[in-house]
Amino acid sequence: MKIRTILKIIISFLLIIFIVYNVGVEQIWNQFSNMKLQLFFIVIILDALGVAISAKKWQILLESKRIYVGYIDLLKHYYIGVFFNAFLPTTIGGDAVKSYYLSKELDKRIEALSSVIMERLTGLIAIVSIGACAMLMGYALIPRDAFVIATLVIIPGPLLLMVLIFKFNAIEKIISLSFFSRFSNITDIVRDANSSLQEYSGKKYTLCIALAISFLYHTLLILMNYILALALGLDIELFYFFIFVPITEILILLPITIQGFGVRSGSYVTLFSQVGIPSPSAFALGFSMQMVKVIGNIIGGIVYALSNLRENEIEKEH
Repeated sequence: MKIRTILKIIISFLLIIFIVYNVGVEQIWNQFSNMKLQLFFIVIILDALGVAISAKKWQILLESKRIYVGYIDLLKHYYIGVFFNAFLPTTIGGDAVKSYYLSKELDKRIEALSSVIMERLTGLIAIVSIGACAMLMGYALIPRDAFVIATLVIIPGPLLLMVLIFKFNAIEKIISLSFFSRFSNITDIVRDANSSLQEYSGKKYTLCIALAISFLYHTLLILMNYILALALGLDIELFYFFIFVPITEILILLPITIQGFGVRSGSYVTLFSQVGIPSPSAFALGFSMQMVKVIGNIIGGIVYALSNLRENEIEKEH
């Protein structure tokens, strides 16, 4: 395990310990003890639905390039990526794993990579769009630090990247610099991936469908948080979730912890306290959402284990 990964795991646990210590163990436990488990299980099902929706978006992006992969296979690859998200920073590490497994199946490394990148970019555009609108509607409820980080650091990132890729072809110009000539193997991959991404710019209909699915997914994510609040007996207006959840998801993109552990709970404590929610309740809400994601990791781990078992059986037959 790399030192960076170990450090991020340590930071995740330290953040959680720090928050729990300041909020109070007993108060948090009291909040969890009253949870309505049937609603929690509904959220787990909705999270699985979110994965299924995302896998369908991936399939649509691939089919726009005349690459046809069975939906079940893509769902399997997606869940394997979800599994590796438990060990890698943010969700980008899982994307790399998805790309690797799909490229093995298709023997089209570049197309697999570009489809995963576009799947991620459309998701980022959706969440930053929802987050930007939420910040305009509820800027008075957002702490200054979170507002500055989101508006100056994270929100412009995906939008700027899309412009650089599709309008100015900046990636091609950068890797053409003499400095990168010594890294020919890497630059060739980047150049081919960039060319593959460029092809999506002419597929307006496909991109609109992908963005629509992305907005659906993130709306579902907001509703999942709302249902968790109901499960914990919290009386929070749905409107606030449309403000605070996108901001939190944007902050989680910062690669400082594993899968947002500590960041999500800390953000919820900071943000929901702005509307009178006690810190123990806000922490319980954030931690509950994190547990839903962990259950998704476990499902992905089961899929990964079964996939490896099947591959081993096939190798033995041959």
